Amino acid sequence: MGVGRTGHYRHVGLVEILALVLTPLIWPVGVIMLALSPAWNVRDKLIGALLPPGGYMAVLLLPSLLLLGLVTSSTCSGGLDSPPNVSQSCTGATVPVWQQDVLVGAIAFLVSVWIALPILTGIYMAWRLRSWSAQIDTTGGATGG
Repeated sequence: MGVGRTGHYRHVGLVEILALVLTPLIWPVGVIMLALSPAWNVRDKLIGALLPPGGYMAVLLLPSLLLLGLVTSSTCSGGLDSPPNVSQSCTGATVPVWQQDVLVGAIAFLVSVWIALPILTGIYMAWRLRSWSAQIDTTGGATGG
C-alpha cells in the first residue's frame, strides 16, 4: 500500500502481535517480544514490561497468599471455673471488625487493579502500535517483525 514518493506505511509483524498477546498471558516471553520490536519507544516498552507484573499469574497467586494466612482471625474459647469466675483463652491476633472490613476492602481493590492493569496495558500498547503503523516509513524498507 504505497503513498507516493515518500515511502510506505510501516508493517505490523509477528513480533508485535506476539508481544501484544503474550505480555498479559506469558509475561516473560511477551516482554522479550516487546523489547525486540521497533514499534514501541522506550517509554512504551517500560509500561508494557512493568505495569502488569507477572500478568495474570500474579492474580492467581494473591488468593493463595491470603489462604496461607496473611489475613488471620482469632479463635476464642471460654468456660466457667467456679460460679462467679469465667475464663477465656484466645489464639491468634484479635483484630477489630472495622479493621477487618478495611483490610478486605483494600484487598478487593488491589485484586481489581491487578486484574485491570494487564487489560489496560494491552489496550494502550495496541493503540500505540496502531499509531506507529499509520506513520510513513521514510527509511526505504519495511520495518516490524
